[in-house]
Amino acid sequence: MGESNFAPDMPNFWGIITIWILPIVFYYLGILIRRYVFPSDDDMEIKKQFVLGFFVGGTVLFVMTDVLQAALQNTNSRADSWTAYLVGLFVMLEHGLIVQESGRQKIASLIKRASGGN
Repeated sequence: MGESNFAPDMPNFWGIITIWILPIVFYYLGILIRRYVFPSDDDMEIKKQFVLGFFVGGTVLFVMTDVLQAALQNTNSRADSWTAYLVGLFVMLEHGLIVQESGRQKIASLIKRASGGN
């Protein structure tokens, strides 16, 4: 396997996993935790939350990939690199928990307003 453009000393396969796949997994894990650990009375069904997560998570993911890539390319200290990378992953998890909820509430208010409610 060739060298990755994402992280030094990593095969391309692992670069793709660490920069693209794991953040997505953490984002959707945040959605699942919010849905099943902290449920609310007016939750959307999980399929709709995943579809909403595709759009909201995509926006966050494209910004975070630069941050995660920079963290892994930090040549000063490998420990600092992985610490920064893990913080980035948990930011993705937090976005799955909280940003998803805000989007759900906004959509619910738009549907209510469109159907004639206040």
